[in-house]
Amino acid sequence: MEVYQANSPRTIIHIGPPKTGTTTVQENVLAKLSSICFLGKPWWNPEIPYDKCVGLHRAIDSVTKTDRSSFDETAAKQAVAEWLEHAPDAQKQSDGSYLPRFLSEERLCITDNVDYSEIARRLAVLFPNSEVVYVRRDPVGGLRSSHRWLYARAWTNLSFSKWLDQVLFNPTFDHRDVAVRYYDWQLIENSFGAHFKTVRAVDFSLLRKDSTEFLRQLLDTDSDEIDQFAAVTNQPLNVSQNRAVSELHRAAKKSIRLWNRLPFGKIDEKPEYLGDTPFWQKVEKPLRRLSWGNKKLAMSDADKQKIARYYASRNALPPATQAGKVDQQASQPGK
Repeated sequence: MEVYQANSPRTIIHIGPPKTGTTTVQENVLAKLSSICFLGKPWWNPEIPYDKCVGLHRAIDSVTKTDRSSFDETAAKQAVAEWLEHAPDAQKQSDGSYLPRFLSEERLCITDNVDYSEIARRLAVLFPNSEVVYVRRDPVGGLRSSHRWLYARAWTNLSFSKWLDQVLFNPTFDHRDVAVRYYDWQLIENSFGAHFKTVRAVDFSLLRKDSTEFLRQLLDTDSDEIDQFAAVTNQPLNVSQNRAVSELHRAAKKSIRLWNRLPFGKIDEKPEYLGDTPFWQKVEKPLRRLSWGNKKLAMSDADKQKIARYYASRNALPPATQAGKVDQQASQPGK
């Protein structure tokens, strides 16, 4: 990745989607790189005032969590500008250059409030002249992982086969079935390509085959710094587990929700797997090898055929790392 000599530094927006190694790359690599100015999880940077970190987090969240009438463009732009003003890595370097800015947030692919087109428009308002990169994962493996993620959080009680029929043929467009759009590459390319000159894609399989090359393509860099982080990408976070471990997580999540209905102090129900903490890793360890009940989470050959048929026309695209459509000036809807 080249260090830009211009007054407007290069900005790359990594939109995920979920279940493509985003959390692993964010926490194990992106937050530790010295060759970029990183915007993303973990949002709390000790070198930046806490309120500015909160402001940036809320601004990025508002891109996907507010409806068309509630998005406060002015406040979001101000929050981003204030964070950049206080971020040491966002300042001009001693040689007059800038580090590339890299925003990574997988929620930018979650369409439970607004569609991809509106998300792209809002991002173009906040980060004009930026580039977009996303990770393409095989829909079969991606949907299987997404279902287990939902099941472990007690957000669905359906078996994989019944859940698949619902999200493909009877979607409700809430958080339970947005996953079907994570792997609709044509929809992503068209929606983001309408607002950004460059929309690149990286193949998810590279993360396991050649993690160094995966990181180089994601960041579009030849920096030698990448080499020292390649090994940690083999320590995945937020991993989908078997039925026994999922039931343990479901019990914990349901208990938290039940407690929060009582008139006592609330417990923060974080979306990540409990197993990403040392305590829960020990608790769930004896359950990991159990095959009990896995049929409910299993995918049949018929399920695979349904997925293949559904995405056949949608993903009839050239290989990854292609350019997007002509850049358009971002504007408010209707203008």
